[in-house]
Amino acid sequence: MRCYRTYLTTVALVLPLLFLPGCGEDEEDDLKTVQGLREENRTLRERIGSMGKTMAEREEDYRRRLAAGQGELAEKALRLTALGQENQAMRELLEADPKLRATLQANYAYERALYFLLILILAGAAVWGWRRYRDALGRLNQSLLQRSARFAAGEKWYL
Repeated sequence: MRCYRTYLTTVALVLPLLFLPGCGEDEEDDLKTVQGLREENRTLRERIGSMGKTMAEREEDYRRRLAAGQGELAEKALRLTALGQENQAMRELLEADPKLRATLQANYAYERALYFLLILILAGAAVWGWRRYRDALGRLNQSLLQRSARFAAGEKWYL
């Protein structure tokens, strides 16, 4: 118990001493700190100045790219307008010439008939292939049944 009180007394006396300033060392540290802060401020100002230059360069580059993009956009808009005009002219031609319209409709009819014929041929081939597969599978099953019957009868099954 006595040891514990001595310990507490020592801590109570030493603890305030830790927070008391030293003898003159703080003034030098303060001067070093002030000089260090001035130096850091100077380097930060230099970095800010160089960043300002890079920001100006980036802004100039952005403006150049923006101008180039606007030029491309205008060019594509003109091209789109030209294509729209060509499309409109083709529609007018189709509407104006009844022979051309009839020919196109006949071509569409032939095209649909060819597609239908192609689908029928492919469906017929699929049905034919499926029937051949089912017949081969039936023959295989029949052969297996016959061999198993021979084996059950005592014949040599591998012949």
